Amino acid sequence: MNTVICEIEGEVARVTLNRPESLNAINSVLLQELADAMDHVCSLPDVRLVILTGAGRAFCVGDDLKEMNSGPGMQAETGFLVERLQDISRAMMFSDKIFVTLVNGWAIGGGLSWVLNSDFVVFEEDAKGFFPEIGLGLFMSGGATVLLPLLAGYPRATALFAKGEHIDAIEARRIGLVSELAPSGGGRAAVEALCQDLLALPEELLGALKRVRNFASKDAIEAALREEYKTLVQAIDAVQSKHETRWSVAGD
Repeated sequence: MNTVICEIEGEVARVTLNRPESLNAINSVLLQELADAMDHVCSLPDVRLVILTGAGRAFCVGDDLKEMNSGPGMQAETGFLVERLQDISRAMMFSDKIFVTLVNGWAIGGGLSWVLNSDFVVFEEDAKGFFPEIGLGLFMSGGATVLLPLLAGYPRATALFAKGEHIDAIEARRIGLVSELAPSGGGRAAVEALCQDLLALPEELLGALKRVRNFASKDAIEAALREEYKTLVQAIDAVQSKHETRWSVAGD
């Protein structure tokens, strides 16, 4: 089973995270398939909009901790996988495509970073998100460390990162994280209606809006992506080393 489904229909690409049994947790296979899907849709000149959704009961619950803590042998891949994680965010933010993301259920960690990377976000009324990384000994990705403070302000964003506080639909709307709220179960219909409205706008001006909006902040976001990469790789290696020690002791 593909962990990411990519469908092209005219000017719209639909990219679906497809690990519903794991609430679309990010493992190495999903990460690579999503990066490949992003590379593909961003290379298609006829595609204007990319809809990003999650199959099942959640959008994405972040890193698959079972894979991360499965024992020795993952360290060699860490840098490559984190770079792919950041490349997905770059594609969403800096390509000429307009990204529309639907959040149902949970958007956690890297999943919530992809929400921040989106141009438009539809949030179902019972959806929630949070950043658990600090409490897990990890670190944020996707430029979240600069993007969330732009929305919520530095003190609020710092508290959300450090304490892992939950962001419900009301808070998401208050801080400007979402474009539209939709009833529970009604997110897909809201996304389709939004996309029809966007497709009716002049393509060159909608693209210019994204390009000009990013112009002033791109350097800061790129700097954040690089620093997040270094910090997250170090943090993952530290977590895996702890579990490798436990795994080795258990195997003795």
